[in-house]
Amino acid sequence: MPEVLIIIVTWNKKQDVLNLLKSVKNMDYPPSSADVLVIDNASQDGTWEAISAAYPYARVIRNTENLGGSDGFNTGLQWAFDQPPGRYRYLWLLDNDVTVHPLALAELVELLKKNQNIAVAGSTMMQLDCPWRINEMGAFLNRSSGRLILNRHLETVAAWEGRSLASLLSENANLCNHLRECRPYAEADYVAAASLLVRAEVAKAAGLWRDYFIHFDDVEWCLRIAQAGHRIVASAKSLIWHSSASAKTPHQTVYYDNRNILDLLRTYRADEVTIRRVIRRVWMKAIYFALTGRGHLSRLHREAATDFMAGRLGKKDIHPNQNAGISRRTMPQLTEVFKILKTWMRYGCEK
Repeated sequence: MPEVLIIIVTWNKKQDVLNLLKSVKNMDYPPSSADVLVIDNASQDGTWEAISAAYPYARVIRNTENLGGSDGFNTGLQWAFDQPPGRYRYLWLLDNDVTVHPLALAELVELLKKNQNIAVAGSTMMQLDCPWRINEMGAFLNRSSGRLILNRHLETVAAWEGRSLASLLSENANLCNHLRECRPYAEADYVAAASLLVRAEVAKAAGLWRDYFIHFDDVEWCLRIAQAGHRIVASAKSLIWHSSASAKTPHQTVYYDNRNILDLLRTYRADEVTIRRVIRRVWMKAIYFALTGRGHLSRLHREAATDFMAGRLGKKDIHPNQNAGISRRTMPQLTEVFKILKTWMRYGCEK
């Protein structure tokens, strides 16, 4: 089997990354053909020690600070780029909190082996909290609105409903057997780096990730690869399970989502009308959250827009306890304002 380098980035998720490494170890892929590289972003929870004890064959690079997903993966990619030519045919990027099906890697490798014009293949992402539900099978970027369109988002595999993840890991992974109008793989603008297999030479030609810290960095990288003339697809036969967005706290993602999508749109030459519309939408959300007493979320939206306009990328110091909103005691007097703002946010910003 072709040589694969598995790159995992982690920060203070010791148990999650140990669970991931356990599922990687149980894969139906020759261990001699898959090297594991873990980038530890200065975890303080004993991650490095636990990995070294349980999985001594895994190479761990310890960064001196939390560089986020962007520069965390860049650390791993740069290490891969520095290896002798031909050492690895593919690079497999994984989130630290996913569980992979035993055939996840083998199916992605087989897909790229059979289709030389495909450069990137991603797994179908299932929801960890509802293992029978699809989160995405690749996705597209609506360049006029700055929104992601997740393929087959929230579709349910009826035959699996109610079953545990443990039981599904031994199930046939081919979703074509369970879904209507499902082909072995689907074209996409991007596949998430929760499970992304890329040809090593294509990755090196594309270069390192843009410094978004977290979120939209894998989207930008896939768009860059596609812009070079390569195909991006998502496999219906390679499955991983990942926490759904509803299970995550928004505080650490709101700022990066809004700032980075604006930068991505400008990087890929969206017209100024589109960019102004997206900025206006961000500002209206900032006003809405301020009026509803959620000053922290308001400030994150406002700073996302102002930092984008100032050209600031990278890590942002976010303090979740800061609040500067209007008191909830003023809510009765602002009912009509809320209605207007909701209508404007829903419809006005799209015109």
